[in-house]
Formats: sequence, structure tokens, C-alpha cells
Amino acid sequence: MGTVVALALAASLFYGASDFLGAFTARKLTVLKTGTVIYLAATVVATIALAVTPWVLSDEAFWAGSIAGVFATVGMITFYAALAIGPMSLLAPLIALIQTAIPVFVAAVTGQGLQPQAWVAVGIALVATTLISVPARAAAGERAIERITARGGMLALVAGITLGLSTVSLDSAPPESGVFPAFLDLAIGLLLLLPLIAVRRFRTSDAWLNGTK
Repeated sequence: MGTVVALALAASLFYGASDFLGAFTARKLTVLKTGTVIYLAATVVATIALAVTPWVLSDEAFWAGSIAGVFATVGMITFYAALAIGPMSLLAPLIALIQTAIPVFVAAVTGQGLQPQAWVAVGIALVATTLISVPARAAAGERAIERITARGGMLALVAGITLGLSTVSLDSAPPESGVFPAFLDLAIGLLLLLPLIAVRRFRTSDAWLNGTK
């Protein structure tokens, strides 16, 4: 149990750092350029993990990783596009809230039981994330606080749902699959992004893909 908690905390730390640095870079470059570099680096790491850890190939693992890859690619593009628009401090926890709610909803619908303390933890996490996402009121004379725009909210909604569904897809892979579904998730994302990055119009005509308002 302690190992699981430690791994979860480490994953949260790396995810948070990746989200911030990726969103910051997306504002300087384009969302597609940033996403392609991230997916390339992640695919290299996943390839190394695939070479040094045991895994089993199966139809279930293949489809789990493939479907997760499609969902994750859409989620990643809309995620960084939303954060590039900003405000990052509001959109990031909102996306996390939606992303967390999707697996919980799927588990409840499919009859996967959770321990009572797990439901309490989920509830606390959802409430905390919601409170973080609520903007404070600016005091008199201070600069108005940024609020979520309609476009930013739409991108956040799509990002949260697709990233949550990606997690659900990966979870459906057999336990003996090892890191293979995750590798497939990243590799498919990279294959989907490379043709997009090669098409110039996706880098110039769509403002939200460029991280501009």
C-alpha cells in the first residue's frame, strides 16, 4: 500500500510539473509543437521501459492502448490550448476535476465498488479542486482577476473528458500487459501529431492551437 501511495504522489508531482512547463511552453511556441516534443520524449522513455520490464501482448492490451492514445491526444491538445489561453490557475484544477470525475463515474456505472474511505477521499478531492477553481473577487482599486472565457471553458471540458476516458481505457488492459498499453498510448499520440505538425495551416490559422486569445 505504501508503495502505491508513493508512486501516486510521484506521478502527481511529475504530472504537475509537466502541466505547468508544457502550458508555459505552449504560450511561447504552438500547442502542436509543444505536444509533439512532449510525446516524443515520453515515447522514448516508454520504449526504454518496454525493453527492461516484463509485458504481455494481447488484443485487450492493444485496443486499450490504442483507444487511450486517441483520447489522450485530443485531451493533450485541448489541455495545453486551454492553459495557453488561461488563466492557468483556474483552468488547470477545473480540468483535473473533470478528469478525476470521469473514472469515478465509469466505476460507479459499471458496478466497480470502492471502499467507503475511498469515496470520502474522492469527495474531498472533488470539493478541494472545485474550491481552487473559484476565482476570488478583486479588491477595490486592484486589477480585475482573470476569469475563464467561453472558449477556455469549452477546451477545458473536452480536455477533462478525453483525458479521463484515456485513463479508463488504460485501466481496462489486463494487469499482465505491463507498460505496453502506455507505450502504445504515447506512440499512437506521436503518430497522430506528426502529420498535424507538418501541415502549416494548423500552426497559423487556428488561434487557439497557437495559444493565443
